[in-house]
Amino acid sequence: MCRVIAWVALASILACGVSSAPEDASAEADARLGCGSHVECDDEVFCNGVERCEMGEDGVGRCQVGVPPCAAGTSCDERRARCELGCDTDADGDGYVAVACGGDDCDDDDPAIHPGATEVCDPDHVDEDCDPTTVGDRDADGDGWIDAACCNWHLGLLRCGEDCDDTAANVNPAAPEVCDGVDNDCDGRIDEGVAYTLWPDADRDSFGDETGAPFQSCQFMPGHALVGGDCDDTTASINPGMHDVCNGLDDDCDGRVDEGADDFCRAALGVEEAICVHLGGEPAPRCVVTRCAPTRIDCNHDPSDGCEADFCDDLEHCGDCGGYGGACSFGYCAAGRCAPTAPSLDLAAGTVRRDLDLAPIEGARVARLRECGAPTVVTSAASGEYSLVWDFNPPRVRMRTEAEGYVPQVDGPQSWGDIRLLTTDELEAALAASPVPVDRRLGIVVADVLEAAVDLAAPIFGTFRAPEIPSSPPYAVALPDGRTRIVFVNVRPGVARVRANRVGDARRAVYCAEQAGGPNDAPTYYDAVVTVDAIVHVRFGVCGVLLVGG
Repeated sequence: MCRVIAWVALASILACGVSSAPEDASAEADARLGCGSHVECDDEVFCNGVERCEMGEDGVGRCQVGVPPCAAGTSCDERRARCELGCDTDADGDGYVAVACGGDDCDDDDPAIHPGATEVCDPDHVDEDCDPTTVGDRDADGDGWIDAACCNWHLGLLRCGEDCDDTAANVNPAAPEVCDGVDNDCDGRIDEGVAYTLWPDADRDSFGDETGAPFQSCQFMPGHALVGGDCDDTTASINPGMHDVCNGLDDDCDGRVDEGADDFCRAALGVEEAICVHLGGEPAPRCVVTRCAPTRIDCNHDPSDGCEADFCDDLEHCGDCGGYGGACSFGYCAAGRCAPTAPSLDLAAGTVRRDLDLAPIEGARVARLRECGAPTVVTSAASGEYSLVWDFNPPRVRMRTEAEGYVPQVDGPQSWGDIRLLTTDELEAALAASPVPVDRRLGIVVADVLEAAVDLAAPIFGTFRAPEIPSSPPYAVALPDGRTRIVFVNVRPGVARVRANRVGDARRAVYCAEQAGGPNDAPTYYDAVVTVDAIVHVRFGVCGVLLVGG
């Protein structure tokens, strides 16, 4: 929109079509002329900017000079009405326009760098031919692979040849890896897949010491292993290939001790329940059978063979551990009894009482501990009396007694006649005094005494110094009637002899009387069966030294 004023129009026409911003010859005149709108000031020239009509304080409009639109370093194209980058020339004179200006010269400051130039392998990684895929053709060893030292920078990264050793024709990406301490295939690894990685293996269990330093070898060496991870390289039974057993050790080197050991313990023959536990007085945890299958029994307490005997048909252990003690050697075992034998009767009778005050207990259920058929159960009368009869003579009879509100109890023959039950509250009060945590998966033995010490031993006849039964150390609880209650907790289930000792002279054979000065009329020991679902409760009177033995 050239202005109608003739001399301004002429100046505008002369400015049209030039490649750089023209001088605004009418600027000063525009500033003096009165104007009423921006259109009157517009000279229709792109490169000198847009003129505007501004009103002065005197109320007269004056045309103001426009601001050139193109920044420094660029040129103004009036014909196209746009700013250009100024790439119309070849700065280094090599005949190629810079990439920034739409050309293909990747370095317009260096005439030696342009498309078509010869690419060379140089330490500065210059891309002479402006093609990042070419890095030169140096192949000193003639193996057809370009030296990895020949590179080009491209987008901030180095692109190089692939021959990691251009002095050896047998080293390149296509070469097979051999065991020679060299990266033959140029993959950044040495002897992979062809060398042995060895760990020291002092215990020869095929697992190397996890603390040892592995190394590569082209030959296997004795005293070493192909895998590591052995957390104890001095013991062949400890390594990642083992399963944890019950021993207090991390057998499989997984950082845990005895995990899953209870399942391991239950896997033995005839075992229904077993636990991995550290019994008092023993050096390490071990498997302990806590319940056998209904007709099976654990006589040797060897966890490896579980509940090894069937007391219903095993002649050696017919009816109980040890069976009839050789009296049935020429017979056979049938339903837990020695056969053939003449019919006979056996009887267990007495009274069930509350230990606290000797009150009779009505409705107590009394049954023989081990039965091969349906159990025979009798219920105590209002007087507490019970009577249980068998039509054969078993080797040993042990009774299980239970009643509502009382603790189930197992008694041997020495306890027959007067079975004394503890209330549930009595037992809990006694256990609350335990100096060690009580593991209810194990047995409990309670001995009430007037004047005696007590220990637990294996029931070995004729040998006083029989091995003690593992348990936590016993502790004493005073009773209101003057007796002392000695409590053993965490006792290994199985047969045990509860023995009396004279106070202050432990491990000496003694006699026991029901009361001080009385005759030797009380048991000095009880052969008991420790179970996890019932306690053993026995009573001793006043005991003193009598003899050594038994």
